[in-house]
Amino acid sequence: MLRALTILAVFCLFTSCNKRDEARDSALKEEREKAILKQHSEYEEELREASERKKELESRRLEINRKFELAEANRRLSEAAEAEANATEKVKKAAIERKAARKAILHKQFSSLTLRDGTRYQEVRGRNH
Repeated sequence: MLRALTILAVFCLFTSCNKRDEARDSALKEEREKAILKQHSEYEEELREASERKKELESRRLEINRKFELAEANRRLSEAAEAEANATEKVKKAAIERKAARKAILHKQFSSLTLRDGTRYQEVRGRNH
């Protein structure tokens, strides 16, 4: 009988230990699950922030590209205006040079005059139009 009581006591001891181990294991499992959920939540928050940052950077990139394209268009317009001004200045300068050349030959007489196209004139005298 003593032996039966001893076996019963040992059995109770093991079952209570098992229940404590199960309770402890269950508590540890819950803690791990909470830690995993917390970590998952933190990862989701980081992902959301990264996504927002990516959108912000993309928006800034588009704005920079827009400003660059605008500056490039302004540069091309400026170059075109400068080229047009240079062309106009050349035309004016050529007209002044032609006028000066015409004025220089007024009242002059040439025994012969050959044009660029090869036409030749004899006894030419410059006159005012």
